[in-house]
Amino acid sequence: MSGGSKLHPLVAAAAHGVLPDWAVAGTKRREHMSRVAKLMKKWSEARGESKRDVQRWTALGYLHDMMREAKPTELRRAMSGSPADVSNAVLHGPVAAARLRDAGVTDEPLLTAVAFHTLGSLDFDDMGMALYAADFLEPGRTFRPKFRQEMRSRMPEDLE
Repeated sequence: MSGGSKLHPLVAAAAHGVLPDWAVAGTKRREHMSRVAKLMKKWSEARGESKRDVQRWTALGYLHDMMREAKPTELRRAMSGSPADVSNAVLHGPVAAARLRDAGVTDEPLLTAVAFHTLGSLDFDDMGMALYAADFLEPGRTFRPKFRQEMRSRMPEDLE
């Protein structure tokens, strides 16, 4: 398992909904993150993941958007060298992953999932694919409710 046997304290805290002090996420954003985390926990338990991996999947639901409401200038400064045509809406993932890495998180599948959750990645493991799906399918989203409910009912068996 990537990242060693013990969860990094930031990841362990996030599994309980506790974000780092430097997270930039208001009430509505945190509600979304909580719904994503609940799906991630439900799906990982349904798959029979280990207790540790259930915590990782749950934490990922909280960590993925922790920089979503950062100022665009802060995101651009943190990701200096990123192409000018990259949307600010995409930069929050790589910035969050970089911050986690700087804090000592070494769980590469988790970091990859955080960094690329908006666009997807060929490097995703099942946890990354689940986050990509859960972020779109969480029940608080109001567009295409029937379609999203149908897709949720196919999870976690049909992550692809």
